[in-house]
Amino acid sequence: MSLPTIRLGNNSDIEELINIAVTARAPLYPDNFKPIFNEYMINLFEVFKAIDKRITLIFCENYKSVGYLSFTNYIDRIEIDQLFVLPKYQKNGYGVKLVKECENLAKKMGVKKIIVASEHKALNFYERMDYKLTGETYKSILLSGIEYPYLEKNI
Repeated sequence: MSLPTIRLGNNSDIEELINIAVTARAPLYPDNFKPIFNEYMINLFEVFKAIDKRITLIFCENYKSVGYLSFTNYIDRIEIDQLFVLPKYQKNGYGVKLVKECENLAKKMGVKKIIVASEHKALNFYERMDYKLTGETYKSILLSGIEYPYLEKNI
């Protein structure tokens, strides 16, 4: 058994990351949504491969990827794009560790602010780490009519 670790992701991880995202989201949506979300994630990762300022942190337990956080560095701020942990591994602090690692990297990069558009059910998760609502929202391109509130943290 190995200690849990966080490593940097690369393009060879994309299929595994899509599987984590789809598996983590599956309980939230009807069965017929899974293929749509899977296709969306594949297209999203194709776009992300072209963005050279995107960084993915992968949380591994026993050499298995069980969660990840992806963010984009916009020089003046970092935006957390995705945070997923497989359901079996949730409630173990892995998401918090990924966010804290993102914050540490942001500090090393000289970035002073992190923003994230969060699902309503995850607001408390971010607020416990001192993220504050901005009053702005992100409109989902996948689910019409769904808006996610933005949170930010100065680091």
